[in-house]
Amino acid sequence: MNKSEKNKAIGKEGELVAQNFLLNRGFLLAETNYWARSGEIDIIFWDDKYLVFAEVKSSGKINDYHLGLRVNLKKQRKIIATALDYMTKHNPVVSGYRFDVILVQKVSNNEHKIEHIKDAFYVEESGGYD
Repeated sequence: MNKSEKNKAIGKEGELVAQNFLLNRGFLLAETNYWARSGEIDIIFWDDKYLVFAEVKSSGKINDYHLGLRVNLKKQRKIIATALDYMTKHNPVVSGYRFDVILVQKVSNNEHKIEHIKDAFYVEESGGYD
């Protein structure tokens, strides 16, 4: 398995771990791996009447302190644009929405360290990131 394939496998495993993490806490999954021209959102889920767009970042390394930094401004813009596409196409009834980041680090074969960062970033009141 080359490095690219290994990274994809780690990412897919991290997304599944994050999904199970959310389900075990009573959240309702709306969609996974939502694609639009602007990009992809890993997990869309409901937190009561709030719709949450979540980016999952995974690592096979323990204590990968830079994991959260991978959701840079460029990635945030893509996620926001993709979320707007989702909202336009699905027109869900929501009290609000937010953008979360879920960090998944593999500790052992069956153990993961998970950090759920709520409101990790947001659309600015001034009209976003134009």
